[in-house]
Amino acid sequence: QYSLILNQLLKTIHLNMLSRSILFLLFLFLGSAAIQGQQTSVYTDAQKAFKQGLQFYENGLLAKAKREFQKTTDLLLPVNEAEAGMLRTQAQLYQAKCAVQLELKDGEATTLNFIRSMRPDPEYQQALVDMGDFYFNNRRYEEALDYYAEIPASGLPRDQMAQVRFRQGYAHFAKKEYTAAKSY
Repeated sequence: QYSLILNQLLKTIHLNMLSRSILFLLFLFLGSAAIQGQQTSVYTDAQKAFKQGLQFYENGLLAKAKREFQKTTDLLLPVNEAEAGMLRTQAQLYQAKCAVQLELKDGEATTLNFIRSMRPDPEYQQALVDMGDFYFNNRRYEEALDYYAEIPASGLPRDQMAQVRFRQGYAHFAKKEYTAAKSY
C-alpha cells in the first residue's frame, strides 16, 4: 500500500513539474513575441519619421527635416538590428547635412563627429563630399578643398569623383592657384 501511495505522489509531482515547465515556456514565448512586436513597431515608426524627414529635406524645409531625422535616431537607439543600424546612420548623415545647410553653430562639428565615427564606412565619404560641396557652393574654396582632399580616390563612383575633381580644380583656379588647378 505504501508503494501505491508513493507512486501516486510521484505522478502528482511529475505532473506539477511538467505543467510548470509548460507554463514557463508559454510565458517565455509570449514575452519574446511581445518584445519582437515592440521592436518592429519602433522600426516602423522610425521608417515613417525618416521618410517624412526626406520629404521635408527635398522640399527645403531643413529645420523640420532635421527634427524628423533626430526622431528617427532617437527611436532606433534601443534597436540592435542591421537594418535599424543602416537607417540610423542615414538619419545621422541627413541630420548633419541639415545642420550644415541651416548654418547652425554645431553643424560642422556634428558632421565632423559623424565622419570620425563612421570612418571607413562609405557614408563618411558622402559626408565629406557634402561638406566640400556646401563650402564650394558658398565660395569658401579653402574649406571645400580641405574636405575634398580627405576623400579617398577610390571611394566614390566615377561620375561623382569626376565632379569632385572638377570642383577641386575650379576652387584652385578661383584662388588664383593656376598650377594646382591644372592638375585636376
